[in-house]
Amino acid sequence: EDLEITTIEVDQYHASVAAENFEDAGVAEMITLINDDAAEAMQQMIDADVAPYDFIFIDADKQNNTNYLEMAKELARKGTVIVGDNVVRRGEIFPSGTELSNDQKCIGIRNFLSVLGSNSHFSSTAVQTVGSKGYDGFTLTIITT
Repeated sequence: EDLEITTIEVDQYHASVAAENFEDAGVAEMITLINDDAAEAMQQMIDADVAPYDFIFIDADKQNNTNYLEMAKELARKGTVIVGDNVVRRGEIFPSGTELSNDQKCIGIRNFLSVLGSNSHFSSTAVQTVGSKGYDGFTLTIITT
């Protein structure tokens, strides 16, 4: 009953659909929907020194996932779980052969995975999934310090 959710959506149409779904589900009073750029909204939350979150889900423009991760760390505490979505990108993060994908989303995900693997504040794993989207996956990270 004391659950509080904050969600950020830059697109006005998607934000309005989300708000309508929250109302229909009867959970709107538990959810703060911020219709803004994620980096700007997260920085405002950091500046406001909001209470740390227990769970953070990153599913935004992949080119900025590393920035979102660093800001998420500022909004977290030891034990917070951070999930990064769509990190396999149809298998194109490290495609077969010698050429890496030059797609900016893939480069963003490679940088994101690199930070997760090299930062001692994170304990992470990546999980590949197969479904209607083909090959995809997510990261599961726990803040350790």
